[in-house]
Amino acid sequence: HADYLAGGGDKIPNTRFAGFTGQGILNYSSSWSVSSLDYNFSHHEFGLVEAADLHNPKDLAEDHFEREFEGPHHIVDFHLVSLRNTFFTGESKFKLNLGFQNNHRIEEEGAEEASAGANDELDIFLNTFSYDGEWIYPLAEKTELTLGSQGWFQSYENEGGRILIPNADTRELSLFAYAKHDFDIMEITGGIRYDSKNVKTKPTNTNDSTLLLQADNSYELINGALGVSIFASEDMIFKLNFATGYRAPNLAELSSNGVHEGTTRYEIGNPDMKSENNFQIDAGYNYQIKSFSINAGLFYNKVINYIYLQPSNVYINQDPVFRFMQKNASLKGGEISVDWDATDLLDITSSFSAVRGKKVDGTYLPFMPADKIISKIKFNLSEFISLDNSFFLIGIRNYLKQDRTATNEIPAPAYTLVDAGFGTDISLFKLKLKTVLNVTNLLDKKYYDFLSLLKPLGVPDMGRNISLSVNVPFELN
Repeated sequence: HADYLAGGGDKIPNTRFAGFTGQGILNYSSSWSVSSLDYNFSHHEFGLVEAADLHNPKDLAEDHFEREFEGPHHIVDFHLVSLRNTFFTGESKFKLNLGFQNNHRIEEEGAEEASAGANDELDIFLNTFSYDGEWIYPLAEKTELTLGSQGWFQSYENEGGRILIPNADTRELSLFAYAKHDFDIMEITGGIRYDSKNVKTKPTNTNDSTLLLQADNSYELINGALGVSIFASEDMIFKLNFATGYRAPNLAELSSNGVHEGTTRYEIGNPDMKSENNFQIDAGYNYQIKSFSINAGLFYNKVINYIYLQPSNVYINQDPVFRFMQKNASLKGGEISVDWDATDLLDITSSFSAVRGKKVDGTYLPFMPADKIISKIKFNLSEFISLDNSFFLIGIRNYLKQDRTATNEIPAPAYTLVDAGFGTDISLFKLKLKTVLNVTNLLDKKYYDFLSLLKPLGVPDMGRNISLSVNVPFELN
């Protein structure tokens, strides 16, 4: 992909990216087991927007369709191997999933920086081994018990000259029990879970080791959950859930001390972070008949030691400093959506969602999304044209003004985006090609997403974007 154009046609330098992915799957099944071995690989390159590029005459004058990575960019290679197994023994069912991930991220400063002798680039390896095991057993005709364990082991290694967080090993282990019972008009579920996590940094080669924040932290907690679903009728369901939760701080939150490339931020962690603990209650409602459905949900979440990234007006080498902080906080919000098949030719959907986050002192939490209203109208065209499964889609995304900001956070005005799409099946020889043409931001609106990492630089989001996808199904006999 070349650099994108913002609404109005302004080119945003070094927003180009490229990549490819591959996947292979091998399945095996028998009368007593089902297994699946998956392998995924991806290679991606991402340009990094820097303040200097926005005013560099050479970058601004460059041909819009240039795709060479001459400026600063990241290269990310990702390998994922997973083995999923289900075993059947009598009335019991066992599940065992194993996975290994290798993530290698390299920073390249580009031809110009390399010629100037830049050698302080990132080169990071992240290896993760994970497992997930469950035993599912029906205690009675309408009662099911699940016992299980989950966990992962992770190593983080720096090979480059620029370091954001030190080398480290982390491990996490959980044990849980979960049960559900069906009362015909009501289903009750409940569970209990034990979690243990350890994060330990290791010696790291760097020009100034005093900058690295060291940590050797362990966290343990027991949590539980209880939920009920009431089937008021065949068309109507009510849900109510109570739960406690836990999240241990991650390596970045504990030990960051450097520039987080691509975010225009200098991030500083806190090795004395405590674990987050929360209590949440949420309620849901679902009503569905043949041509109409409505879904609604509300939640309230009280969090002890909520971890957040606080912007400041302090700068280090022209990069704004963001600190990982903790404070008691609450989050509340909800969503409502409606889907109406008005006729065989017309389908209308619309949703509204909102989240509010405040610290215990009444001030707003940073990085809370704007309220939004998303609506779509889909016209089924098969009766009007000879092509199969043809449709035309028009969508409107309304993002409301977000001025409920934390200290030093930049507000964002309201904006509306219009999208469109057309899809159809095209027969070619004996193949049926599923073709979809999509256009986002059809009117080329200039706007700033409140959560955009480039908003502090005054960089608008992407303007009009057109994509064509063709899905070619085939069989081998």
